[in-house]
Amino acid sequence: MAESVQRVRISEFKVDRTPARFKITGLGSCVALAFHDPEKRIGGLAHILLPGPAPKMARQDCLSKKNNVSKYADLAVGALLDAMIQAGSAKPNIVAKIVGGANMFAGPTITDEHSPVKPGIGERNVETVKKLLQALELPLAAEDVGGSMGRTILFETQNGQITVSSVRGPKLIL
Repeated sequence: MAESVQRVRISEFKVDRTPARFKITGLGSCVALAFHDPEKRIGGLAHILLPGPAPKMARQDCLSKKNNVSKYADLAVGALLDAMIQAGSAKPNIVAKIVGGANMFAGPTITDEHSPVKPGIGERNVETVKKLLQALELPLAAEDVGGSMGRTILFETQNGQITVSSVRGPKLIL
């Protein structure tokens, strides 16, 4: 009997033990961050929308129910790590993989300071997640980032494998 697949939506993360499977569809400029503990066979997947809150937004506003911590990379990476540890993982066993960060908004430069989407948001998402992983001394085992196409991913906690698919290319296994 095949196990069910848990969907991870924008600004959300999930952590579970094997035989869990997580799926993100429509991954564009967002970044999917997968943590895997191969020893305990625990996995977690975050669907990160933005690198951080708008400069004028107070940090306490980011932590309110209105602004989920999974929305911003600068909060989601630590929250996902904490959830993995609470589930029984040890930090030295955790490896990371990232997918996404596409340039979905190729076109005229958006200059309106109030616009929710800025040029290069995918690149900034990837850059922020990588910096945070480095600061936390978590190894980045694999990545499929950038480009201009959306992706769908399936992450399996059994082996830490991520299957990446898109309408424009062959499936990729990370």
